[in-house]
Amino acid sequence: MKTTFKPKDLQLKVYVEDTDFQGFVYHANYIKFFERARSEFLEYNNIFINSLLVDGGMTANRSFLQILADSLQKEVIKPSNTESTALGACIVCQIADGVS
Repeated sequence: MKTTFKPKDLQLKVYVEDTDFQGFVYHANYIKFFERARSEFLEYNNIFINSLLVDGGMTANRSFLQILADSLQKEVIKPSNTESTALGACIVCQIADGVS
């Protein structure tokens, strides 16, 4: 069964503080707008995030993970291999080089 998600026009206010001296949105602020659009898309399509999968160096810091779980009010799941991002990058490189 194919699921179709509905897009929606997203109206955003762009403040002067978000722009550079020429009046264009400063590139470092793109992530804020992407996140707002992602959040609106999920809400509009009734998609809810129940848990957060984490990996990388900060997974060694239990205090950080607890603060993250508490602030988001979501379950934080740490995989057995916390360097899965690096592993994924290595696998992509192997595929590109034709190594199986």
